[in-house]
This record gives sequence, structure tokens and C-alpha cells, in this order.
Amino acid sequence: MYKTILLPISLEQTALTEKAAETARELAQCFDADLHFLSVTPDFGMPIVASFFPDDAVKKASVELAKKLKIYINQYFPGSSTAHAKVMEGRPVECILKQAKKIGAELIIVPAHNEHSMDVLLMGSTAEKLTERAACTVMVVR
Repeated sequence: MYKTILLPISLEQTALTEKAAETARELAQCFDADLHFLSVTPDFGMPIVASFFPDDAVKKASVELAKKLKIYINQYFPGSSTAHAKVMEGRPVECILKQAKKIGAELIIVPAHNEHSMDVLLMGSTAEKLTERAACTVMVVR
């Protein structure tokens, strides 16, 4: 049913992604699907904010995040030849949608956030925006 699954994860919120990762693992095994992990380094949004950081700050953060993502995959998905890692810079929803289109994702699996989470209050729900805008099925795991 699904041959390409995208799992956007935040490594800083491993408790929130654990169930989504387990669901992704089970579905990838069940359907013999490729599992693509995506972590996003947010951009600064406004040039005035960027001016307070060194020019290469986002690039360095992305390189470090890529290392951590590979460690995560090796730790929780050992020996998986169908797991792929990608780090992108930008707004999470746009990056997820762009990567889903690029890889031809048939399913995006995202963790649900606590409804009282500061992330939701400050930025809105990524999961909610994905369910509205994605061209493929989006599974929100609680």
C-alpha cells in the first residue's frame, strides 16, 4: 500500500516522536517501504534576527543535526537499508511538503503535540497544517 514513507522528526522532542517512529517502523516493515527521516533547521525568518548570528550559524546547526539524525537512525533502526536521512533549512511545513513531493511520499507520519504545548501556541500545529496541505495521506500519531 505504501512504498515511500516520510517521518519528520525533532530530535529535541524524542518523547513526542517515539510512537510515530515505532508506527513508521512497523508500516515500513509491513509494506517493505522506504522510510525517509527529515529534520528541519528553522531559518531566522527575518534578516534583522539573522544579523545577530554568525553567517554560518544555520549551516553549522544543520551539519550537527545531520550527525545526530544519523546516530538516531542507527540506534533505533539498526541495519535498515531502507532508511534515508535528510536535513533541510527553512519553515518546517514547507520543508516537509517539499521533501514529500521530491521523494514521492505516499504517507507522512507525524507525532501529535500536546494541545497545550508552547509550540502550538506560538507557531501553530505542524501536523494540522500538513493534513490541510499535503498531497498524500498524513497520519497523526498520538
